[in-house]
Amino acid sequence: MQNHFRITPSEIYEIQRLLRHVLEGKAVLDLKSFSMKSNKYIGFFNMVYKEWFPRSKQYSDIYISECLFMPELDTTTWVNINLISLIKSIKRIQEKIINWLQNNQKVLEGELLFLEEMIFDSIEFLNLSFECMTGINSGNGTHRRRNIRSHEIFCASKNILRKEIFRNDIVAIPSSVFFIRQVIEIRLKNAFGIVSIRDKDGNLKKITGENFLALVDEKSSEIEFPVKKSLVKKIHSWTNYYIHNAIIYYTWQIEWAHYMLEPLFVPGEVGGVGWNISGSIKMKRSYYNNVEQKIAELFNEEGLVVIRMNHPEAIIIDD
Repeated sequence: MQNHFRITPSEIYEIQRLLRHVLEGKAVLDLKSFSMKSNKYIGFFNMVYKEWFPRSKQYSDIYISECLFMPELDTTTWVNINLISLIKSIKRIQEKIINWLQNNQKVLEGELLFLEEMIFDSIEFLNLSFECMTGINSGNGTHRRRNIRSHEIFCASKNILRKEIFRNDIVAIPSSVFFIRQVIEIRLKNAFGIVSIRDKDGNLKKITGENFLALVDEKSSEIEFPVKKSLVKKIHSWTNYYIHNAIIYYTWQIEWAHYMLEPLFVPGEVGGVGWNISGSIKMKRSYYNNVEQKIAELFNEEGLVVIRMNHPEAIIIDD
């Protein structure tokens, strides 16, 4: 296996340099230059992938995600899945930026910053992957610290409160993982119209993301849920490693979590209802009304009171 990485390859360095100059105000982003350099970058990664995994087959997005968010993978599979997910993630961002440029729309600085972060991560990932695959150090010293210190989290919390985000803040991007966990729980809680759950003495009961997912019966014809329940559960569990251990994930892993969860938040036309922001989850009224019984069974506790919303974040269909 050839060591392409002792010095950062020109295919990576050129797009990295372009983005840096644009973000520093030293250059203007134009369609021709960005398309050429980003295509060379993606082409290089495709070349590496074919060289390392010549017999690899086409993987579905579901399969990639099922592996990507697993806590443990064998080394070769870990490299394979992260490399193909990186390529696909970069392509999605590239297409978005090219579409903006082609339509003379403003390219969001945040998208360029995210792409710059992903490219930096990709250099470190390739160095580590080469060492994992061969046992030989690539010789490239590019490295990012992967653990967050407690004082950095505290400072980030204060900065976010004041709407201050800094490019060199190590916590800024991985903080989005926390919101992924929260939004899964809130989306499910609101879809089932749950405000709170109290015991017979009026005390609030804690209900976890796993509890909310238990209310989704994929085998039932009375509920329409747009994402595989097992995948939502896997992504939810994956967020816990960041929240409890403060380990920084690769940027494309975060993008994949957003990409795969997107169907939960896509509004659209619903027959007999019209356009609805919560239309991605639908259930029959009998299923919705039975949620309180399901919760009672879940906690195996008598006297529970479920406070319900007047307008849940789901389409309730009359039986």
